[in-house]
Amino acid sequence: MFMRFHLNQVAIAADIEKAFLQVGLQKSDRDVTRFLWLKNYKDGYASDANLQEYRFCRVPFGIISSPFLLAATVESHLDTFQSPIARKIKDNIYVDNLISGCTSVAESLEFFSEAKHIFQNASMNLREWISSSKMFNELLPTKDRTDVFETCVLGHLWNTEFDVIYVKSAKNTMCSGISTKRKILSELAEVFDPMGFFSPVIVSGKIFLQDLWKRNLKWDDEICGYDKLK
Repeated sequence: MFMRFHLNQVAIAADIEKAFLQVGLQKSDRDVTRFLWLKNYKDGYASDANLQEYRFCRVPFGIISSPFLLAATVESHLDTFQSPIARKIKDNIYVDNLISGCTSVAESLEFFSEAKHIFQNASMNLREWISSSKMFNELLPTKDRTDVFETCVLGHLWNTEFDVIYVKSAKNTMCSGISTKRKILSELAEVFDPMGFFSPVIVSGKIFLQDLWKRNLKWDDEICGYDKLK
């Protein structure tokens, strides 16, 4: 999906506003989403008198089944529309993120109009539209477009002004405190790069970490002679 959306002349991204909260829970299922609410947090006591029991009426964010429930609801709704654009949306939506594209600005505007209509029929708002086309962005209603030039697309950063996709770098913590195997692994794991853009750089760090394992260093042992180890 990430590769496909950028093959278009006009790459487009949008998301569903408060997507999970737009999906209602059946009354028979609400008992499994019960939670306790502290009436007065200043009391500091979780006594019976200070606790209130509630149930979620909407799909809560953070429950393991929530992404499936949202995806199934959106897919079922899209199936009710027998149109090429509905099928295109179905193939290019990930959880609450629509990542697609069109061959021209005119086609993009048609896509935008019908996509908005489809989701409005499900009481959902498809918002924060952003595109690689400056003309398309300017033709969008102000309430529907985002006012930034950089957005996150499937874990990658996309600068629409220059139409450049890049990977967010890890925080460099090696210069502060002591260097340990735990800290090195943390920095390597922090770079989200499923497409392998940074592989030529990351692989050298992984080889270095492998060498630390061969030296039988513990997680928090200080790595002395850092330059020699490299």
